[in-house]
Amino acid sequence: MIVILIIGILAGFFIARNQGAIDMANSTKVKAFAAGIPVSLSGNYLAQWKFTEGSGQTTADSWGANGVTLGSVPGVDANDPIWVSSGCVSDYCLSFGGSHYAYVTNNFTINPAEGYTVEGWVNYDVLTGDRGVIKRYPTNDGAWFLFAFRNAANAANMVYCFVAYTNTTSATAALQFGVSLQTGRLYHLVLTVASNGVSKFYVNGVLGNSGTPTNFLKLGGSTATNDTQLIIGGTYWYLDGLIDDLRIYDAALSISQIQQNYYAGANKMLAKGGITIDEYQNNIASLNNNLAEK
Repeated sequence: MIVILIIGILAGFFIARNQGAIDMANSTKVKAFAAGIPVSLSGNYLAQWKFTEGSGQTTADSWGANGVTLGSVPGVDANDPIWVSSGCVSDYCLSFGGSHYAYVTNNFTINPAEGYTVEGWVNYDVLTGDRGVIKRYPTNDGAWFLFAFRNAANAANMVYCFVAYTNTTSATAALQFGVSLQTGRLYHLVLTVASNGVSKFYVNGVLGNSGTPTNFLKLGGSTATNDTQLIIGGTYWYLDGLIDDLRIYDAALSISQIQQNYYAGANKMLAKGGITIDEYQNNIASLNNNLAEK
């Protein structure tokens, strides 16, 4: 029995030591992999908000000059989201409490005729009601509800994504992902809109649904692309939860590029203890299973 016990202890030691070496190797690979992603996507950047500041009334656009202001005014007010460090992909992110929002200071052009992609990480604290993540909603043209969660008139807790034209035709592409969400979990959400109008919605690297608005070329016309502010977290369908690492590209990313970004974010969360190894493995297994079925 003593011999067996000693063998068991030694085996546990070697497993732990080997696991530590594997973790170190994986960490090195993750850093190298994440660093290489911007090179493979170069030329398609419009804006990225990483929320790395951790305090203050603004957050910078790491790809350009499209900074974000917290709340409804440059100074402190009741609409300000809250800086947090727990539950984020990276060091910091913003917590929206159901009445908070932020807005992009400079309105930049997204040309739908060339296609675009909107991407981000979201953690829902509340799933009842309608919850928006990022949107552009002018009064007369090109309404965009990007990454909108909608509970009303649909299956409970389904994440929903709208691309809409709000003129008299009211043409829309409403993309619903067929998996119920859970509170307290980070989701990687991506909308791609190709130059031919085909819109696709991905959750955690998996394609959920696609569609084409009938008046696609009018989406995001001059009003929506140049004169209408991009709003994060509100001011309609207020989010209650966390938002991290929002990105906008001036092209429709491929599924391989989307999955690269998902892997990089999942690896960051694993490295900082934001998710367990079991959660990580389950997420990757789900993605791999989905790829095997296609």
